[in-house]
Amino acid sequence: MNHYSHPQSAVSFAVMYRQQCPDGVQPIRAIGAFKVSLGSGDDVAFERHHFSYRSDDLLGPTADMHSLVDRRTDCLTNIGPDLHRLALLPDDDRLTRAERNAFPIRDHHRHRRAHYISASERALSVIGRSYDIELAPPDADEGLTAARTPQRAQAIWLAWLTGVLSEDPQHRAMLAAYQAWHALERARPIQF
Repeated sequence: MNHYSHPQSAVSFAVMYRQQCPDGVQPIRAIGAFKVSLGSGDDVAFERHHFSYRSDDLLGPTADMHSLVDRRTDCLTNIGPDLHRLALLPDDDRLTRAERNAFPIRDHHRHRRAHYISASERALSVIGRSYDIELAPPDADEGLTAARTPQRAQAIWLAWLTGVLSEDPQHRAMLAAYQAWHALERARPIQF
């Protein structure tokens, strides 16, 4: 089994596509992102991002994804059940269509590496319930699914942390920091 440790910076992405258009193009409707940055000592910073797009906006999604990463950033996304694949070059010809759709950034100079994890919908749902994250239910309409992409990105990061990074010596401290941040976020008043 490979042993991975959490990088200095990681961003998990949840990309939601629109239903296929008549011209065969399937534009991105929403992107949720969850960014985790390790600071000095035990400092950890968490950021949640949400982007929505019109059906004719084909450049905005990759520009927004690029705005969250740099050459020190590992990117991760979920592609389905039961595997973890590390791609050092995101434009690698061996990437599957699912991997390309889940992580549409093609410029490998923008980030350090990409992790394609596979967590089933059931596994993400269990993580959502365990960590009090409101994920869109499987039968949700497009609007609710798009609105909850940031929460899905959080669940993807937690699946990676508790699965792939379970042997990382910082695992428990990162999880405790996340839980403290999440409690503060949930206690924050809703802004109108």
